[in-house]
Amino acid sequence: MFVKITLKIVTFLNLLFYLNIANAQMIDAFVCHDCTQPEAKQLASTKYVQPRCRFEDLNGGPATIDETQVVCEPTQKDVVILNPQDKIAYKFKVSAFHTQQFSVQLNVQNLSLSTEELETAQAFYQFFDDIVLATDNGMLNLDPNLFSNFSSLDSIGDEFRKNSTDDSSDTAACHVLKEYMNPQSRSEVEQFVIDTIISRLNGSGQNVYDLNEDVDVSGIGINLSKNSVGFQVYMDSEERPVFAAIGDGANKIIFGVEFGGLINEPGQAKIISKLWVNKNRSTVDSRSFEMIFDVPVTNDTQTTGTSDSPCLRELLQQIANSAPWGNFVGDGLESSNQLNILNQDGIQFCTRSVSARVCMSDENGASCSETIYHFPVACQ
Repeated sequence: MFVKITLKIVTFLNLLFYLNIANAQMIDAFVCHDCTQPEAKQLASTKYVQPRCRFEDLNGGPATIDETQVVCEPTQKDVVILNPQDKIAYKFKVSAFHTQQFSVQLNVQNLSLSTEELETAQAFYQFFDDIVLATDNGMLNLDPNLFSNFSSLDSIGDEFRKNSTDDSSDTAACHVLKEYMNPQSRSEVEQFVIDTIISRLNGSGQNVYDLNEDVDVSGIGINLSKNSVGFQVYMDSEERPVFAAIGDGANKIIFGVEFGGLINEPGQAKIISKLWVNKNRSTVDSRSFEMIFDVPVTNDTQTTGTSDSPCLRELLQQIANSAPWGNFVGDGLESSNQLNILNQDGIQFCTRSVSARVCMSDENGASCSETIYHFPVACQ
């Protein structure tokens, strides 16, 4: 059996699987983890194709509502509902037609799955179970200390890293954050996460999942014996999200995980994977990425001390000190690397202002944001 499959998180709310076949009619399939047959039938009834309507007998003139005749062609669509928890699949033919203008009537007919369709469902169940197992039921926590053993960054001549101001904040988790924010080393962090997941997929010794960046997932396919059958499977990721986290309690990156690849048979595949950042749950010094990078200005000068938020301040200064990712800013956001000396109630203290531009991919795609951060520092 030859299977080509993609598992993809499209948005935070949608997880998308493809099991397609070249030169085969595709069947839409939807995942419902514990659906009974009546519940599956109800879900299938919501997946109909809108009847195709057109005006007739126009006689060269414009259409008039309630007067010009409307002819609507009924539609039919086969739908499969997959229950991976109980390993049960249901198939329905959903027909939609107009009994009167602008009113849709549905008919949902029970169908039997063919042997090939059942085998296709089994291939999906196997891959789905393997992914859930490999990611500890959808949330895999990775040890940041292992990243230094994986990384080959010492060989990179990197101006970004050379501009790091100090190492006082550089715990293993903060180190991973700074490497991810470095455009020249970001791929190293991502590859570490992906390689770890693939290694866990192979952990039982029974599966053969290989990384393969050359797999083409634009034309997804499955080929079963002498017959071909294809499923395009959709799943709500709120039921079973797939994430991988690297870091500690205060400093961590949480990735949404996308999978794609070529499955030769259940448990054997060549896999590619892509990551996106969950900015709401990823944190630097316990602040979410959204709170740090997606706000125009953050002012910590009056509310924090000089030793607070060490990873955040080291990270933003590293970004800011390496054009074009940012720059130091002073009074009026014009001067470079300048301390601002302030007096409050007769007490003199100093602040630094840093501007930074950060780009990353989240569940909505790639985007960049700019922020200015003000914080207290020891006067020099």
